[in-house]
Amino acid sequence: MAKKQYAIWGLAPIPPELKSLIASQKRSLNNYMQQIENIKVGRPAIGVTKKVSLTLSEEEWEWLDEHAKDNRSAFLRELVSNARESHGIVK
Repeated sequence: MAKKQYAIWGLAPIPPELKSLIASQKRSLNNYMQQIENIKVGRPAIGVTKKVSLTLSEEEWEWLDEHAKDNRSAFLRELVSNARESHGIVK
């Protein structure tokens, strides 16, 4: 005699339709969880970060801040990129 599967609370057997629905929902949840794991969060890496201490005169810092438009890192990356291009160094 085969054992009957009972609901969590032990009140009634689990109908086959409910078992099928639960299995389908589990598959959907697993697929969704895999998609979430593959989502990249944050901004993409653009290189290696190294801390630098830079000494400039007050005038030079003012010039840098005027031209950097509140993003010194991006401005300095652009300066380096332009210098490399002007010396024939391509990425």
